[in-house]
This record gives sequence, structure tokens and C-alpha cells, in this order.
Amino acid sequence: MKIARRIFYGLTALVCAVAIWMQVSVSGDNLLTMDSKKGYFLAVSYQWVTLVAVGLVVLAGLWGLLAWMVRRKKSRQSMTPRKKNRRKSKKSKKRRKSTGKKRG
Repeated sequence: MKIARRIFYGLTALVCAVAIWMQVSVSGDNLLTMDSKKGYFLAVSYQWVTLVAVGLVVLAGLWGLLAWMVRRKKSRQSMTPRKKNRRKSKKSKKRRKSTGKKRG
């Protein structure tokens, strides 16, 4: 799972870098001075790439949060000692309360 998460984070970083590059290329007079085919491609697709980059960043954040929560839950479970089965003691307390007799 760690490898998949690292690949996903790498892909997210790559898409974000491309989205930033496209935003800079389209802004200002840069679009007017570049090749027409490249300019058309950038003008048509920069918004979609930006939306995909934002979506990937949100998913990466949620995945990281989920991984952190699972890791925290596992560490808490390993730190707390296991409790003994107390069913018998609870039942005996109920029996004692219902009959009104004390043991010992």
C-alpha cells in the first residue's frame, strides 16, 4: 500500500506541476506569442488539467488523513493492554443486587 501511495503522490505532484506550467503559459501575452497549435492545445485544456490537479490534491489529502487515522488506531490498540473478560463479575453483581444478599 505504501508503494501505491507513493506512486499516487508522485503522479499528483507531476499533474500539479503541469497545471502550473499551463497556467503560466496561458496567462498574459504568452498565449499570443506562441505557436498556434500549442496555444490552442493549452487554451483548450488548461482548465481541465487544473481541475484534475485540484481533485488529485484533495484525494491525496484524504488518503493521507485516512492512513494517519489507521496508523493512530493501530498504535493505540498496541499500547493499551487487553482487558480480561469481565462478564462473570458483572453477572454476579447483578445477581447480588437482585437478591440483596452479600457474599463473604
